[in-house]
Amino acid sequence: MEWPRQSFESAHNVRVNPMKQALAMSQLLETPEIRSKADIAKHLGISRARVTQTLNLLKLAPDIQTYILSITDEEALFFTERCLRPLTQISGPEAQRAAFREMT
Repeated sequence: MEWPRQSFESAHNVRVNPMKQALAMSQLLETPEIRSKADIAKHLGISRARVTQTLNLLKLAPDIQTYILSITDEEALFFTERCLRPLTQISGPEAQRAAFREMT
């Protein structure tokens, strides 16, 4: 299977939209060739923890996800996975939205 490497942050520090990364990883997990997050991590040369952190972005409120997906990759440089990570730990979409508004 050919892996869609262009959907991910490369070893050359080229950054892409973190929500696009999360969605691409999620789609890979649904394929029969991919058995685990560890398979993704091994192929991409990143840790399993990094894969989990990226996939956790799918816990964000749907409108936050939509917003981040709607902006360009260049604009999304501000919204790194690390920057968004604390929001994934907040329960409830309203509280996430409030915290997101404070970021922007």
